[in-house]
Amino acid sequence: MTEPSRVTPDDGDSSHAMQVDVLGCIRSTQVPLHAAFLPVFEAVVNGIHSTQDRFGDQVGKLGTVHVHIRRVAQQSIPGSGKAPLVGITSFAIVDNGVGFSDANLKSFETAYSTAKASRGGKGLGRFSWLVLCRQARIVSTFEHLGSRRQRSFFFRPSPSGIEEFREEPVSTAAELSTTVELQDVNDKYFEALRRGSEVIVERLFEHCFDYLVVGRCPKILVLDERADGTDRIDVNGKLSELSIGEPIDLTIGKNTLRIRHVRQPHKQDRHHEAHLCAHHRVVTSFPLAQVSELGSHPIRATPDGAAEVHHVFVSGEILDASVDTTRTRLDLAEDESLFAQAGGLDMKTLRAALGRHVNEHLAPFLRAEREENFRRVEQHIRKVQPEYQHLLRRKAEQLERVKWSDDATQLDESLYRVQQEWEREVRRQQAEVEKQLSDEKVDPNSVAAELEKVIQEVNEVGRSNLVRYVARRHAVLIFMRRLLAKKALEAHVHRIVFPLRSTTDEVAYDDHNLWLLDDTLAFYDLVASDVPLKDIKLSPADSERRPDILAFKTGDPPFHHIALVEFKRPERADDNPVQQLVEYAVLLRDGGAKGTDGTSLPGIPKSVRIDAYAVATLTPELEARVRTGPGNMQKVEGDWRWHGGVPGENLTIELFDFNVFVNRAEQRNRAFFRKLGLT
Repeated sequence: MTEPSRVTPDDGDSSHAMQVDVLGCIRSTQVPLHAAFLPVFEAVVNGIHSTQDRFGDQVGKLGTVHVHIRRVAQQSIPGSGKAPLVGITSFAIVDNGVGFSDANLKSFETAYSTAKASRGGKGLGRFSWLVLCRQARIVSTFEHLGSRRQRSFFFRPSPSGIEEFREEPVSTAAELSTTVELQDVNDKYFEALRRGSEVIVERLFEHCFDYLVVGRCPKILVLDERADGTDRIDVNGKLSELSIGEPIDLTIGKNTLRIRHVRQPHKQDRHHEAHLCAHHRVVTSFPLAQVSELGSHPIRATPDGAAEVHHVFVSGEILDASVDTTRTRLDLAEDESLFAQAGGLDMKTLRAALGRHVNEHLAPFLRAEREENFRRVEQHIRKVQPEYQHLLRRKAEQLERVKWSDDATQLDESLYRVQQEWEREVRRQQAEVEKQLSDEKVDPNSVAAELEKVIQEVNEVGRSNLVRYVARRHAVLIFMRRLLAKKALEAHVHRIVFPLRSTTDEVAYDDHNLWLLDDTLAFYDLVASDVPLKDIKLSPADSERRPDILAFKTGDPPFHHIALVEFKRPERADDNPVQQLVEYAVLLRDGGAKGTDGTSLPGIPKSVRIDAYAVATLTPELEARVRTGPGNMQKVEGDWRWHGGVPGENLTIELFDFNVFVNRAEQRNRAFFRKLGLT
C-alpha cells in the first residue's frame, strides 16, 4: 500500500481513500441482533488500547474513556416521574489516548490491517460501525513532531469510505483526545438497542472484564443522555460489587485454558453464566445451568447468606486463535471427537470439561445448596403434598435433583414428573415379569422374589394415586370454604361441583367434584349440568328449563334412579329452590318430548324414585318460603337442613345450608385426611 497523502485544512481534498472496497467489507461484516452493542464496545476497546499506548502502566490513573448514549428526544409525561425508556439514535466514544497519528490513520485506512494483531485486532472492527449506524464521525487531536494537530472526517458506506477529511494545527495546550461518533442508528437495530443504562453497562463490563480485572484499564464512564437528565455510571466501580478469584488453569487435551471465577450480587435478570473470551473480550456466553449442577436460582455462598450469581470467564490461546472476524463466535467444531483426539478442541468437550470444573470448584456450596433444597422439598411433601411421600423412599436420588420453587404449580409439575418416571419404571418391571410368567418353561419359584417386589410396587402406585386424589379433595374443600366466605355467585359454586352446560359424556372423572354432594353420583350413567331438559338424551321432558344438575342411573327397566340438584347463591332468598325441584320432577314425570319417530315420549314412571337436593343459605326469609311451599318440608332443628317430599311423585327432597353442604363432604373424607395428616 502507498502512504496516503496528507490534506491541508483549506483544500477539502478527498484523496484520503480506503485501500479496499469499502462497500464490500461492510456487506461481508455481520452484526447479529443479539450483539447489537458490539460495534460500540469495540470502539471502547480501541479507546482502551489508545490510552494504554499513551500512559502505559499509569493508564489506570490517567486514562479515560467516556461513552455517551444519545436517545430520541422525549420529555417526561407530567406526573409520571422519569421519561419512559426511549430508543437510542447515536453513540459517542471519547478517549484521551494517543489519537489518530499517521500510523493509526494508515491502519484505519487499511482493511485487514495487522497493526493491532498482537492485541487480537482483525482490522475490520470499524466496518461494523457502518452496519450498526449510517455514518461515523471521527475528530482526533494528536501529537506530531512536537506540535499538536487535529484531524476530522466522516466514515461512510461509500466507495472511498473517508469523506470530508480535514487536518489543521491546534494549540499545544489542546488535550489529546479522540471522539468517535456513531450517528443515526439503522432501523434494523433500533429496537435491539432500546435498553436501559444499567443493562448496557452490565454488558460493557462483561465485554471488557479482562481489561478491568488485570488493572491496565482507563477509567470508563457511561453517560446516558436522556431528556430529563444524564445518568453517569462508573464502569470500573462495578468491580467493587464482585468477588473475583485468582485465575485457575484448566487443561483439556493439549490445550490449557485460564478460568477466573466471579461472584456477583443477584438481580432479576442475572443468571449463572460462562463467558468465552478472546484477546480480553467476551465472544460468546451460555448459562452454566446447561453444563453444571448450578440451577436457575442464585447460590448463597457467603456467611450472611446473600443471594449471588456465579460467572466464569474463560480465556486461552486456542480461543484467541479461533475467534472469527465478527468477534461473535468461535471457529470451533460443535462435536468432533476425532478432532479432539488429534489434540484439537471442540465446543462439546469444552462445555463438558468446564461443567465438571465448576462442579468441583463449587462443590462445598453445591452440596450445601442440594441439602437445603432437598430439606425444603421434603418438608413440602410431608406437610403439603403427602401424595408424594412414597417418592422419598423410592426415588430419593431423583428428588434431590428437583429444584425448589416458590411457585407451587411449578414445584408440583417437577414432583409429578418424578412420579411419572417411577410409574413407567413399575409398568416396565411388571411387563417383564408377566412375560417371564407366560413362558411355560419358566419355574414360577425362580421369579418369586421379583414377582413379590413388582406386586408391592404396583400396590404402592395404586396407593399413591389414591393419596393424590384424597389430597385433591382436601384442596377443593379449602377452596370451597374460601369461596363461600366471599359470598360467591351460585355459578362459581356450581362450576366447582360440575362444569356448566356439559355432561359426563364430555367431562372426565377427574374434572368434576360430584363427591361434594354424594359419592354415588359419580357412578351414575349420565349427569347433565345446566343443560335444557329437551337436550338431555335420557330426558323425556320437552322443556327449555335447565336443572343445575340432573343425574340418571339406568338399567333394566330403563331407569333405576334419578337425582336432581339445585344451587342458590349464598345469601339469596328471592325464590324457593324446593319449588323448582318439584317442578323439574313433574316435567320428568309428564314427558312429552318427541322421539325419533315423531311420537311423544312417556314420562319417567313413578316407580322410579327421584332424590332432589337444594343447597342454599338458610336465611329466615328463605325458610319462611320453604315452610309454606310444596314438599311438606320439615326443619331438622340444630342441623341447618330441611327434609320432605312429594309422595305422589315418589320424590324425596333435602334442603341444606352451604356450610352443611361443605361440612358433610368434610365428614365423609375426614378419616382419609387424618390418615394423611391433612387438617
